[in-house]
Amino acid sequence: MLSTLDATRICARWSPDQADAWTRPVPVPLRAPRPASTSGYSWRALLRNPQALAVTGMVAALVTVDGAVARLRRG
Repeated sequence: MLSTLDATRICARWSPDQADAWTRPVPVPLRAPRPASTSGYSWRALLRNPQALAVTGMVAALVTVDGAVARLRRG
């Protein structure tokens, strides 16, 4: 069943190119090495993506409210 949804097979079947063109790996550009002092994640990265910033804010608000409600119920 899942083999019928495989994008590589679908593209190879309907493409005028040779079938092996769809099985070649895509080259991935190398990233510059990070300094050892950084953790690899910065909250400032969210500023470039407003949707990620909004989702992070909504999730943080829900977690905060849920934690506050659970603490108030305990007493």
